[in-house]
Amino acid sequence: MDPYSLEWFFTLVVFILPAYIANSSALYFDPGRHGEKSTPIDLGLNFFDGKRIFGSKGVEGMIAAILAGVLTGEVIAFLGYTPLGFSFDEWIVVSLFMSIGAHIGDKIGSFVKRRMDLKSGSRFEYFDQLGFIVFALAFAVIASPKVSYFIGFDGFLMLLVMSYVVHILANRLAYAIGLKDVPW
Repeated sequence: MDPYSLEWFFTLVVFILPAYIANSSALYFDPGRHGEKSTPIDLGLNFFDGKRIFGSKGVEGMIAAILAGVLTGEVIAFLGYTPLGFSFDEWIVVSLFMSIGAHIGDKIGSFVKRRMDLKSGSRFEYFDQLGFIVFALAFAVIASPKVSYFIGFDGFLMLLVMSYVVHILANRLAYAIGLKDVPW
Protein backbone atom coordinates (compact mmCIF):
# COMPACT_ATOMS: atom_id res chain seq x y z
CA MET A 1 0.00 0.00 0.00
CA ASP A 2 1.41 3.37 -1.03
CA PRO A 3 1.85 5.92 1.73
CA TYR A 4 -0.37 8.97 1.27
CA SER A 5 -2.77 7.12 -1.02
CA LEU A 6 -6.50 7.13 -0.35
CA GLU A 7 -6.27 3.45 0.63
CA TRP A 8 -3.49 4.26 3.14
CA PHE A 9 -5.52 7.06 4.70
CA PHE A 10 -8.68 4.90 4.84
CA THR A 11 -6.69 2.10 6.52
CA LEU A 12 -5.38 4.53 9.16
CA VAL A 13 -8.88 5.83 9.87
CA VAL A 14 -10.36 2.34 10.23
CA PHE A 15 -7.39 1.21 12.31
CA ILE A 16 -7.76 4.01 14.86
CA LEU A 17 -11.58 3.90 15.17
CA PRO A 18 -11.63 1.64 18.27
CA ALA A 19 -9.44 4.15 20.14
CA TYR A 20 -11.58 7.10 19.00
CA ILE A 21 -14.80 5.37 20.05
CA ALA A 22 -13.32 4.28 23.39
CA ASN A 23 -12.06 7.79 24.10
CA SER A 24 -15.23 9.63 23.15
CA SER A 25 -17.88 7.29 24.53
CA ALA A 26 -16.81 7.37 28.19
CA LEU A 27 -18.53 10.73 28.46
CA TYR A 28 -21.81 9.27 27.23
CA PHE A 29 -21.69 6.10 29.34
CA ASP A 30 -20.74 7.80 32.62
CA PRO A 31 -23.76 7.48 34.97
CA GLY A 32 -22.93 10.90 36.44
CA ARG A 33 -23.82 12.37 33.05
CA HIS A 34 -27.31 10.88 33.39
CA GLY A 35 -28.02 12.06 36.92
CA GLU A 36 -26.85 8.90 38.68
CA LYS A 37 -23.87 8.38 40.94
CA SER A 38 -20.75 6.95 39.35
CA THR A 39 -17.80 5.30 41.08
CA PRO A 40 -14.70 7.48 40.75
CA ILE A 41 -11.72 5.59 39.34
CA ASP A 42 -9.58 6.98 42.16
CA LEU A 43 -12.32 6.06 44.69
CA GLY A 44 -12.34 9.71 45.78
CA LEU A 45 -8.85 9.38 47.22
CA ASN A 46 -6.20 12.06 47.21
CA PHE A 47 -2.56 11.76 46.17
CA PHE A 48 0.34 12.66 48.47
CA ASP A 49 -0.07 16.32 47.55
CA GLY A 50 -3.63 16.33 48.89
CA LYS A 51 -5.23 16.65 45.44
CA ARG A 52 -7.54 14.14 43.82
CA ILE A 53 -5.68 11.51 41.81
CA PHE A 54 -7.83 11.60 38.65
CA GLY A 55 -10.78 13.82 39.46
CA SER A 56 -14.33 12.75 38.76
CA LYS A 57 -13.70 10.15 36.04
CA GLY A 58 -16.02 7.15 36.58
CA VAL A 59 -15.27 3.43 36.49
CA GLU A 60 -18.57 2.59 34.79
CA GLY A 61 -17.98 5.03 31.93
CA MET A 62 -14.43 3.82 31.41
CA ILE A 63 -15.37 0.12 31.33
CA ALA A 64 -18.32 0.73 29.01
CA ALA A 65 -16.13 2.85 26.72
CA ILE A 66 -13.40 0.19 26.53
CA LEU A 67 -16.07 -2.35 25.63
CA ALA A 68 -17.42 0.08 23.01
CA GLY A 69 -13.92 0.28 21.50
CA VAL A 70 -13.66 -3.51 21.33
CA LEU A 71 -17.17 -3.75 19.88
CA THR A 72 -16.10 -1.24 17.21
CA GLY A 73 -13.19 -3.53 16.35
CA GLU A 74 -15.56 -6.50 16.15
CA VAL A 75 -17.97 -4.64 13.86
CA ILE A 76 -15.08 -3.67 11.58
CA ALA A 77 -13.97 -7.32 11.46
CA PHE A 78 -17.50 -8.61 10.85
CA LEU A 79 -17.77 -6.17 7.94
CA GLY A 80 -14.84 -8.05 6.46
CA TYR A 81 -12.10 -5.51 7.00
CA THR A 82 -9.34 -6.14 9.46
CA PRO A 83 -6.71 -3.43 8.93
CA LEU A 84 -3.03 -4.19 8.38
CA GLY A 85 -3.72 -7.81 7.51
CA PHE A 86 -4.58 -8.85 11.08
CA SER A 87 -6.45 -12.05 11.70
CA PHE A 88 -9.80 -11.61 13.44
CA ASP A 89 -8.30 -12.59 16.83
CA GLU A 90 -5.26 -10.31 16.42
CA TRP A 91 -7.47 -7.38 15.47
CA ILE A 92 -9.73 -7.84 18.51
CA VAL A 93 -6.69 -7.92 20.82
CA VAL A 94 -5.28 -4.79 19.17
CA SER A 95 -8.70 -3.09 19.49
CA LEU A 96 -8.80 -3.98 23.18
CA PHE A 97 -5.27 -2.73 23.82
CA MET A 98 -5.90 0.53 21.92
CA SER A 99 -9.09 1.12 23.90
CA ILE A 100 -7.31 0.54 27.21
CA GLY A 101 -4.36 2.66 26.09
CA ALA A 102 -6.67 5.54 25.15
CA HIS A 103 -8.07 5.53 28.68
CA ILE A 104 -4.70 5.25 30.35
CA GLY A 105 -3.54 8.27 28.33
CA ASP A 106 -6.65 10.16 29.38
CA LYS A 107 -6.14 9.25 33.06
CA ILE A 108 -2.48 10.28 32.97
CA GLY A 109 -3.62 13.61 31.56
CA SER A 110 -6.09 13.96 34.44
CA PHE A 111 -3.37 13.08 36.94
CA VAL A 112 -1.01 15.71 35.51
CA LYS A 113 -3.80 18.32 35.40
CA ARG A 114 -4.48 17.79 39.11
CA ARG A 115 -0.78 18.25 39.91
CA MET A 116 -0.79 21.51 37.92
CA ASP A 117 -3.85 22.78 39.85
CA LEU A 118 -6.02 22.65 36.74
CA LYS A 119 -9.66 21.93 37.53
CA SER A 120 -11.55 19.01 36.02
CA GLY A 121 -12.75 20.04 32.57
CA SER A 122 -10.21 22.84 32.23
CA ARG A 123 -8.20 23.18 29.06
CA PHE A 124 -4.86 21.36 28.89
CA GLU A 125 -3.65 22.15 25.38
CA TYR A 126 -2.13 19.30 23.37
CA PHE A 127 -2.31 16.69 26.11
CA ASP A 128 -6.12 16.76 25.98
CA GLN A 129 -5.99 16.15 22.24
CA LEU A 130 -2.98 13.84 21.97
CA GLY A 131 -2.49 11.98 25.27
CA PHE A 132 -5.13 9.37 24.48
CA ILE A 133 -3.82 8.68 20.97
CA VAL A 134 -0.17 8.39 22.00
CA PHE A 135 -1.06 5.75 24.58
CA ALA A 136 -3.53 4.01 22.26
CA LEU A 137 -0.81 3.65 19.62
CA ALA A 138 1.78 2.54 22.18
CA PHE A 139 -0.59 -0.14 23.46
CA ALA A 140 -1.37 -1.21 19.88
CA VAL A 141 2.35 -1.77 19.31
CA ILE A 142 2.53 -3.77 22.55
CA ALA A 143 -0.40 -5.90 21.37
CA SER A 144 1.20 -6.50 17.97
CA PRO A 145 4.61 -5.29 16.85
CA LYS A 146 3.21 -5.52 13.28
CA VAL A 147 1.57 -2.15 13.95
CA SER A 148 4.82 -0.17 13.82
CA TYR A 149 6.01 -2.05 10.76
CA PHE A 150 2.82 -1.52 8.75
CA ILE A 151 1.98 2.00 9.89
CA GLY A 152 5.51 3.36 9.99
CA PHE A 153 6.63 6.81 11.08
CA ASP A 154 4.49 8.59 8.48
CA GLY A 155 1.38 6.73 9.61
CA PHE A 156 1.99 7.53 13.27
CA LEU A 157 2.55 11.19 12.41
CA MET A 158 -0.60 11.30 10.27
CA LEU A 159 -2.63 9.72 13.12
CA LEU A 160 -1.32 12.34 15.57
CA VAL A 161 -2.19 15.25 13.27
CA MET A 162 -5.55 13.74 12.33
CA SER A 163 -6.37 13.00 15.98
CA TYR A 164 -5.54 16.55 17.04
CA VAL A 165 -7.95 17.99 14.46
CA VAL A 166 -10.68 15.35 14.99
CA HIS A 167 -10.51 15.80 18.78
CA ILE A 168 -11.01 19.56 18.52
CA LEU A 169 -13.90 19.23 16.06
CA ALA A 170 -15.59 16.39 17.99
CA ASN A 171 -15.41 18.31 21.27
CA ARG A 172 -16.89 21.42 19.68
CA LEU A 173 -19.72 19.32 18.26
CA ALA A 174 -20.30 17.61 21.65
CA TYR A 175 -20.42 21.04 23.30
CA ALA A 176 -22.82 22.38 20.66
CA ILE A 177 -25.29 19.53 21.18
CA GLY A 178 -25.01 19.63 24.97
CA LEU A 179 -22.92 16.52 25.69
CA LYS A 180 -20.04 18.56 27.10
CA ASP A 181 -19.96 21.60 29.36
CA VAL A 182 -16.89 23.09 27.64
CA PRO A 183 -15.84 23.09 23.96
CA TRP A 184 -12.45 21.43 24.56
